[in-house]
Amino acid sequence: MGNRKRFKTHRGLATITNGTPTTVIPAQSGIAPAILQLAIHNRNGDLRSLRMDVGQEEFFTIGIGGSGTIIWDMPDQEEIPAGSGFSAWISDSIPTAASITVMARYVRYDDRTPTNLNPATYIPSTTRMPNEQGNQ
Repeated sequence: MGNRKRFKTHRGLATITNGTPTTVIPAQSGIAPAILQLAIHNRNGDLRSLRMDVGQEEFFTIGIGGSGTIIWDMPDQEEIPAGSGFSAWISDSIPTAASITVMARYVRYDDRTPTNLNPATYIPSTTRMPNEQGNQ
């Protein structure tokens, strides 16, 4: 972990229409996303229940009314585990198709283990050549 720097804000956008989990933030091995903000907008005129998951675990389930908009700021950067994605799906039993847009603003932290060369076995590839005076 240590002293990680934030340098770029990414955006994940998905339209949720049914009970199949839809990816908002894709899972990447060794990458820990930290959610800064969620914007949720119900484009239909009905009340729906939206479930958001981190990996396979429930993050939050929220009801959103017809033509409603929710902007959820996370000043503490809701960091999700490395390798976990963020998805959303409809968790109610209303038979009509939903149309809920979920946008996530997030940053990515690289938590992969750095690879260090073993100084005992590492041989630099620099070839030293003598100069005109014969010195190295």
